[in-house]
Amino acid sequence: MRPREIPKAVLLTLGLLVGSAEGGEPPRKEVSAARAHEGGARLRNHMDNSALKTFQATVERQARNFSNFFLEGKHPYNEKGESNFSLTFDDGPDDVYTPAILDILKKYNIKATFFLVGELAEKYPAMAKRIKDEGHAIGGHAHEHVDMRKLDTKDMYANQVEKTRELLARQLGFSINLFRAPYGVVTDSQIEECRKHGVVVANWSVDSFDWRKGYDNPQQIEQVVVKHAHPGGFALFHSGRDDRSATVAALPHIIDKLLQRGFAFNRVDDALDVPR
Repeated sequence: MRPREIPKAVLLTLGLLVGSAEGGEPPRKEVSAARAHEGGARLRNHMDNSALKTFQATVERQARNFSNFFLEGKHPYNEKGESNFSLTFDDGPDDVYTPAILDILKKYNIKATFFLVGELAEKYPAMAKRIKDEGHAIGGHAHEHVDMRKLDTKDMYANQVEKTRELLARQLGFSINLFRAPYGVVTDSQIEECRKHGVVVANWSVDSFDWRKGYDNPQQIEQVVVKHAHPGGFALFHSGRDDRSATVAALPHIIDKLLQRGFAFNRVDDALDVPR
């Protein structure tokens, strides 16, 4: 299966580059538990062009200015003093890569967070149910995988966010209060509309680049996540829509290395105190 081409406009917005060093700095205890809304939340990947710097500035400003928009968790450390880190997966479910990722997470007894595309949850309801039954958090990733900025705010909320919430509630039996926009891009007014309806928008602080042509190989995916992992971080991966075999291959190595560095894995809803 060949990877889908990312729209040119999105590539210009998300033109991130992978750092070359492996390992990164060890967790540091001075990180504030309230950092996400005290100006410290940021994208950790290397930024080297004007389009990316604009994207970075936008989402970091949104994290500072909106009480329901986050790049990372509120709790960098758990009660044991271990560094929390959240593995998140967009663009599922499917019947190839999603189950492979679930098998890996089950082997390690790790709970993650899956942001599901509504129309794919309709196509693969059994897989959405498996994600729930195995204890993972679930958020919406719009009903269709489209750029939210091109949509009117009311239309975006009704036909992308709420439609997916209602679908998943019918399928899974509980309310979905997490949302992540396709490509991570959403307008200020759309964030505010989500807030009015009790929806938390959760982006990421570490991009695995598993979506990016030329960077989507297991070694580079592993390298970038291990390098930029930090206490309270949210890592972006993908579990559907395209060829995600590199993500599946990299994931066990990422988990092993982060466990060796003293990280523990938590769900995004727990990281943000979103009621289950």
